[in-house]
Amino acid sequence: MFVKRLWFAAVVLGVITACLQGTALTGVNSAMAEPRSAASAQEVADALEAQNQFGILLTVVLDAMPQYVADFSWEVGRGVILVTPDGLGPVKDFLTTEASDVPVVLRVADAGVVPYGDQADVELRAIDALRAVGGVALSARYDPYSGRVEATVWSEDVADSTKRAEQIMPQVRGLPLDIAYQDGHDAPRLEASQGGEDYAGCTGAFMATSSAGYGILTAAHCTTKPATYNGSTTGATQTLTTAGGAYDIRFTALSGSSAVNEFRYTASGAISKITSTGTPAAGMTLSKYGQKTGYGTAVVALNPSCISYSNGPTYCGQFSTTQKVTDSGDSGGPWFSAYTGYGIHSGASSTASYFTAIGSVGLWSGIAVKKS
Repeated sequence: MFVKRLWFAAVVLGVITACLQGTALTGVNSAMAEPRSAASAQEVADALEAQNQFGILLTVVLDAMPQYVADFSWEVGRGVILVTPDGLGPVKDFLTTEASDVPVVLRVADAGVVPYGDQADVELRAIDALRAVGGVALSARYDPYSGRVEATVWSEDVADSTKRAEQIMPQVRGLPLDIAYQDGHDAPRLEASQGGEDYAGCTGAFMATSSAGYGILTAAHCTTKPATYNGSTTGATQTLTTAGGAYDIRFTALSGSSAVNEFRYTASGAISKITSTGTPAAGMTLSKYGQKTGYGTAVVALNPSCISYSNGPTYCGQFSTTQKVTDSGDSGGPWFSAYTGYGIHSGASSTASYFTAIGSVGLWSGIAVKKS
């Protein structure tokens, strides 16, 4: 698929400093880690601030015009947005109204690209078509650059699954379907079976507000509700399912205390807060916290896909990382960078961790992430 490239200079209102070069983005979050030195901590903070500003801007763009966005990523020192052919003008005009000091590159996809808001439907159809192939777990991700659906089948009998797939020869809405096969022992699993203390074997993420009060966000697959959470009494709990699929997010109402925009990010109990939420993008370095493994960092590998977990349901909007940094008991924990919230933890395979973007909370009527 041919992709045009366009530098959008109108939003380049500042210059990203040299701290974004080399390995700076692989460093730990300076606001959430042991300081190495004043200079290095400031360099890391500056680098992460640039990616966070892009994540915040991306959230605004996706909320305003999801039909014009096909993909997005973070490269060293700049954000990249792939737009539909009819979206170049509207997105360009929209960005001129937003105050941002982060360089943004607009790339234009070929005609026929599936917009971001419709990609989960394509991915779910692919998973449904592949269920006849068998396997321990399934995943599907639409690639807007190639126009193909990239699926993975984790199987205990790869040869048999391959044979079945060849007989079925599935396509999804007329789009080619590429299938990769992996050993079923490496299949992604939801991490909620043990280890947690804060939410009955899981981890609480961020505070949220509702029309009736406040509550805690965690993973939907954390089905055991504790009697109390951090001293507050738990009430009604609900999960997020839309026409576009189910999301691994749960909201549990709390009472008996007050809603404070804080979350723990170390085993020793260090506290931080979020003042904004952003959309994750491939290439970003994010931090996480879980009851089992504590604090850590990872790089986002791929933008969201739908995953049928080996020990649970199918969830959409699942971002993956380049390495596994979590374990059972971390489910529901926060993914963040400095004071920007990005996601809620779901599960892991032997090579990656998975989380749901915090922006999915916006699909809920009357529930919002607390940022003040």
